[in-house]
Amino acid sequence: MALSDYTLTTQLSSHSHHEVWRASHDVRGGEYTIRLVPRPDNMQERQAFLDRLQQLQSIRHLGLCEISEVGEADSRIYIVSPYYYGGDLAAALARGLSIADVRHIISELCDALHVLHMHGFVHGDVKPANVVFEVTGRVVLIDGAYLDSPTATRSFSPGYSAPELARGGSLQPACDVFSLGAMIVRVLHGELPWRASTDQSIRTRGASDSLPPLGPQYAMFSSFLESTTAFDPAARLSSMLQVKSALNTIGASGELTTVAVKSDLIETQEIRDVLPPLQMGESALGRNVEHFDRRSVVSWTAVAVIALAGVVAVFNGLYHISTVQRLLADAGIFDNPALVEARLNAQGLSVDPMQNLQSIVAAYQVVLTFDPKDESAIEGIAAARTKWEREFEMSLQLNDLAVAQNRLNELRAIYPDDIKTLSMFDELQVRRHALRLTSDTVALLNVSGPDDSASAEMALHAFREVLRLYPASAAAMGALDDLASHFTDLAANEVENENIQAAMNALNNARLANPAYQDLAVVREKIQRATTVRDEIEARLAEARILRQTNKLIDPPDRNAAVLYHSVLTTDPDNTEALNGLGELSALVVNQFHSHLEAREFSAVRNLIDRAKTVGLYPASLMHMETALDAELANISEAASLVVQAQQQLTDGFITEPADRNAVTLLLNARKLDATNSHINELLAQCVNRLAAVAADANTYGLDDVAATYASLAAQLEADAGI
Repeated sequence: MALSDYTLTTQLSSHSHHEVWRASHDVRGGEYTIRLVPRPDNMQERQAFLDRLQQLQSIRHLGLCEISEVGEADSRIYIVSPYYYGGDLAAALARGLSIADVRHIISELCDALHVLHMHGFVHGDVKPANVVFEVTGRVVLIDGAYLDSPTATRSFSPGYSAPELARGGSLQPACDVFSLGAMIVRVLHGELPWRASTDQSIRTRGASDSLPPLGPQYAMFSSFLESTTAFDPAARLSSMLQVKSALNTIGASGELTTVAVKSDLIETQEIRDVLPPLQMGESALGRNVEHFDRRSVVSWTAVAVIALAGVVAVFNGLYHISTVQRLLADAGIFDNPALVEARLNAQGLSVDPMQNLQSIVAAYQVVLTFDPKDESAIEGIAAARTKWEREFEMSLQLNDLAVAQNRLNELRAIYPDDIKTLSMFDELQVRRHALRLTSDTVALLNVSGPDDSASAEMALHAFREVLRLYPASAAAMGALDDLASHFTDLAANEVENENIQAAMNALNNARLANPAYQDLAVVREKIQRATTVRDEIEARLAEARILRQTNKLIDPPDRNAAVLYHSVLTTDPDNTEALNGLGELSALVVNQFHSHLEAREFSAVRNLIDRAKTVGLYPASLMHMETALDAELANISEAASLVVQAQQQLTDGFITEPADRNAVTLLLNARKLDATNSHINELLAQCVNRLAAVAADANTYGLDDVAATYASLAAQLEADAGI
């Protein structure tokens, strides 16, 4: 199968309802994951599926797999997302994870699933293979059931899928709670809580079945797992916020710091790695036997005890080499020159032109683990980042986008949420779009030639867009000069043929191509001398008035008021009615824009901006609309983030304290940003009810001052919130 811009390299999986491939981008480089899904034959189902994917694209969370592109090819829909190099949870478990790390991973998954549920989606297939890692270690959840076509037959992951799904139930957030709990049992115990080779066996399980014994080292997880893997959905924790809150109570006293799990057998080399090297031969031992004092006896006894403890830990399923190393260092068995070695290693990597940014920063971070204030490490990280940013800018200036993408990928891996890095990503995307648009338009002209009017006009608008995105584009400026010459010659020929309307249209296109083109004035003078020009101008102005009355300001594309005013001004630049008309049109279009924006009709907003660009409305109006759209989208995103934080604070009981991060403050700030978010008022009402309930309880127990305080807070909040 051929996809535009992508080359499929390796098939990662294949199912009856989808295929997953590893792919590379032919233009910008980099590797991606592409999911191929059969396209529904029914147009309504197909559009609903595409709308769902578009909604998923708008969800932004670091723990959710980003959908970067959606398209159609060869009767299939393809979904493009990043390729994650850090492997999946199953592979990480095979190498060994501390339980503290496991808890952190589950906590990150809770956050990601909570955001997904808040947007009305259920993942439906939480399992180790769908939990992957970026090279920085960040947890990412991939391959949700919502990515499959609506016509696909529902499939289950035996042992992970909630039992109600096998009984014909619908996907609900409680299904993800069960799958998450089952996955934790798999991680800790090595087996799934209930084995089932078929869907039928899941249906016949009894609700009285108990979890498998996990062992004393995992006893703190027992009640948590019972509340997540209950067969009855109503008996499970009801939301991911509750799951995370329950998870946070596990190991709060610190007992998880040295316990770890590993799914593969421990190798002999891993035991050797924690013991000091034996550097003395037999003769040396003989010569130094008289110096083998009591401290040596104690030290090597400690080695034996620690090694024995390590072996016992192996047979009990515990594995954490760094713990044993730390015990040996604390016992004084061997010196630890790690700080010096780490600093030298980092400095060596920083001057090695073959090293990537992650390796250099990681090496300096090792130094900082020993000394968080080490100036050489702090300055080394800053210098490495500056070098990569400078190389990105130089590559962009040379239009070497492959190198620029490489530098940006490494910067984003370490600074994913940094404003400057995000700005660099946008800059690269814009440049890539400009270069691609240039090459496509040049190819069009090479095939059809400028004499084809439709191709010439399409090229005109394309090169103007390129110059807007990339003002230094020599290719676009040269092509626009050629088009200005072409349209000027065409206008002159139309004047000779007394076709004034066609001449005015051609001259307008020449002006759009290059307003300073030398022959414009000559052709304009010819048109003005034509006997019918005044009549044509008056006719166009009259038609523009009619189009304005019928609200055809910038549409339809071939005949609208804006196009007519521009054509008049091309021939008569000082025409007062046309100048005033364009100014009034810009104001009317901006008013329409704000109406659509207030109604959250973003598709209509973007279409209005695109049309305004095409007809050439005032740049100030275009900038105003684009800025307002960006600001509104940013407000909606920030408000959603504040709501998530407020819900967590409400769950944790921080309703009015602390002063700057309590649930009420977060919700009121969110409502200022997005007054249409109905969830905000629901949460404010919950805050009022909680405060009123506290006041009532205090009054019952005779705590009059406390009751009065909370009653006042509830009343004040109800008044301020207007609920």
